[in-house]
Amino acid sequence: MGKVNPANFNADDLRTTQWVGIVEDTADDIFEGRCKIRVYGKMDDRVDPENPESAIQSSYQINPNTFTASSASASSTTTTTSADTQLKMGAVLAVLSHLMEEPCYDQLRTKEQLGYMVWSGSSKTYGIYSLWFVIQSTERGPAYLDNRIEHFLTLFYNEKLLNMDAETFQSNVQACILTATKKDTSLYAQAGRFWKEIEATSCMFNRKFIAAEVLATVTHADVLSLFENSIKKDGGKRAKVSAHIVGKGHGEVDDPLFAAQQDAGAILVGSDIVSMDAFKSRSALFPPVAPFVAASKAV
Repeated sequence: MGKVNPANFNADDLRTTQWVGIVEDTADDIFEGRCKIRVYGKMDDRVDPENPESAIQSSYQINPNTFTASSASASSTTTTTSADTQLKMGAVLAVLSHLMEEPCYDQLRTKEQLGYMVWSGSSKTYGIYSLWFVIQSTERGPAYLDNRIEHFLTLFYNEKLLNMDAETFQSNVQACILTATKKDTSLYAQAGRFWKEIEATSCMFNRKFIAAEVLATVTHADVLSLFENSIKKDGGKRAKVSAHIVGKGHGEVDDPLFAAQQDAGAILVGSDIVSMDAFKSRSALFPPVAPFVAASKAV
């Protein structure tokens, strides 16, 4: 919907849309499990009500409070959200995302032909790092797409990641380093990079070069540990958020699949915006990351 002025907001604008949230509980106190949001119909009947497209965005969130690199000693395990922890976690996630990008497109787009638009990647939003997938499809509903993403993750882990040789892994790490240190293409791009640091109160203006140094320390064991704990279906720290949009004609086949996901242990949060707001109000806030203060490295 974009930005809405609360004073001008009318709940009747949403009457053609149903929201259903699903939480799969984990022991993670920060994220309180995994939340799925399903959207039926359209926000506005005047906007392409016959749209045949279904879509899904699935994000696997990583909690910095519980992240520990496998290369760290047991005695160094920490629950702080230091800049060093954030840098290491971001580097490990960047390598995992890079390793997954081509196999994801090949499996879900080329082989399974789930949709013309298939993406995967990683991001950081308000201090939370995520590995995400986006699929838009005229052929399948979002619950089916959700299942295929999970199947791909199992396939990727067993056939690609688990037994990857050292040479292949290191070549991918070097590719990530080259991407991280890529020169800004314009003054606008450089300014945007600096403003992100200011807005985040981190002020790490040479972040990409420091990140490159941290990337060089990422090991295969680090990536395996992150995947097994936070991405794998039986991971003890997994926190998944999925947004589902059901296109015209997909509900009849997709609804039973979605019901099966609920039967597997999901908990209903609610069926309207008020319920979503109530769920968010019960969730703990993520503590802000301390500013980067290493004067010897900061610019």
